[in-house]
Amino acid sequence: DVYKRQCQCGGQDSHFLSDTKYIPVFSEDSCQYIDHGDNLHFTGAYSDASLFYDNMALICNQSDKKWGYIDDSGELQYPAVYTRATIFNENRAWVVRPDEAPCAIDTKGRLQLTLTRASKVMIFCEGMAAFAQKEKKGERWGFIDKSGTPVIKPLYKDVKPLSSGPVSYTHLTLPTT
Repeated sequence: DVYKRQCQCGGQDSHFLSDTKYIPVFSEDSCQYIDHGDNLHFTGAYSDASLFYDNMALICNQSDKKWGYIDDSGELQYPAVYTRATIFNENRAWVVRPDEAPCAIDTKGRLQLTLTRASKVMIFCEGMAAFAQKEKKGERWGFIDKSGTPVIKPLYKDVKPLSSGPVSYTHLTLPTT
């Protein structure tokens, strides 16, 4: 039995992304992953944790507030060394090391691309990821494909994903000036 869940990623609206069989719940000093019957699967010292996407969960260490990834047995797959990170979707996640630009990695931890001018990124969806760049007139959003090629130039003031069904980027706000 698998639960369909909504999650909130990077402060954005809730997104319906995937089915999951383990759910993170928090006690005073740990995170526990339970199944649909409230049975404990494993425990970790995380201050924050996500559902599993592409068989990985994003976790945040309690001690230093750095982000990393675990597999569904609770084993650390990628050390918590990132100051910012996203969940995996379409075999990609965005990670940021201290004082570095956002990088996309695959589920094997291999670097896929780096967005040197990006100030913000969103998860990949339908082969594209939204990204923001700081411009003279403020932050502007555009889209890249999985190779890092711009699909839509960063001209937009805002982008918003839908919160029902598969994630889709359908709302673009043009700058006023």
